[in-house]
Order: sequence, then structure tokens, then C-alpha cells
Amino acid sequence: MTPLEAEGIEWAVAKAFARDVCKAMAADAPDRFLINMAEKERTGRIFLDYLRKDRMATAVAPLSPRGRPGAPVSMPLSWTQVKKGLDPAPTRCAPCRLW
Repeated sequence: MTPLEAEGIEWAVAKAFARDVCKAMAADAPDRFLINMAEKERTGRIFLDYLRKDRMATAVAPLSPRGRPGAPVSMPLSWTQVKKGLDPAPTRCAPCRLW
């Protein structure tokens, strides 16, 4: 994450700037960086995600509280945990009885 501080910069300009910086980094060191979102392409390299630089795009840090009933938190998963039928709905927390 790199904050940009400038007065009067429009979203489209900021996104284009972020895209160009990421493209240049990926071109300079393709063995280290890439801008392709496909997981199979990312093994061993750092994904530069300029796509979050959009007014409607969101990113949530791991274990961040969400503004929803029951106070759920975002939960990081490994790709092996992501399977067909995975239900993101919160389940009752028996020990703490939060919901």
C-alpha cells in the first residue's frame, strides 16, 4: 500500500498511475512481480494489485471486524481451504456465545 497525497487528482488518474507503476515493476523484475490476478501464475512471485485503486473496490485486512450483525471478522484462508460449498456465513461460537 502506497498512499498518494495530491490535491485534485481524479480516481481514474490515480488508478492509471498505480497501474503504470505496477506494470513497470513487473517488467523490470518479472521473476519477482506480476500483475496477473490468476493464482496459478503467482506462485513464487508478488502480485501487484493496482485494481484496488478504484472508488468501488474494497480490501479488508485479515481479522478486521465487519459492520454486520454478530460482529464477524474477515478470516484469511489458504487456497486448500477454499472448496466448493464453502459457506462464508458466520457460525455460532459455542465457547463465547457471541451469536
